[in-house]
Amino acid sequence: MEQAFSLNSLGIVYQRQGRAEQALACLQEGLTLYGELGMPRGQAESLRELGVTLRALGRPEQARAQWLKALRILERLQTADADQVRALLAELPAAPTSMSSVDEGAVKPA
Repeated sequence: MEQAFSLNSLGIVYQRQGRAEQALACLQEGLTLYGELGMPRGQAESLRELGVTLRALGRPEQARAQWLKALRILERLQTADADQVRALLAELPAAPTSMSSVDEGAVKPA
């Protein structure tokens, strides 16, 4: 758990320094570890921060996909953090009418 938390924290630091690719790598690895540990709240945090980084990279649809995943987890956990993710989603431009072009699976490099 400590390693996953550290990776998320490092990802956030990289994000704030404008080192987006390093941030994505750390956050993705943290997400994987939280999944292996069965820690959905940690997964939701990783997904939220992945979305923040992707939005900063000008990739709003990939950000939306990550935030929607985080929102599903947080709603299932019935946590107030879901409101924060809803607010992030509300800041994005309207979604395209066809989502077929958006890969909601993995985060891809620019």
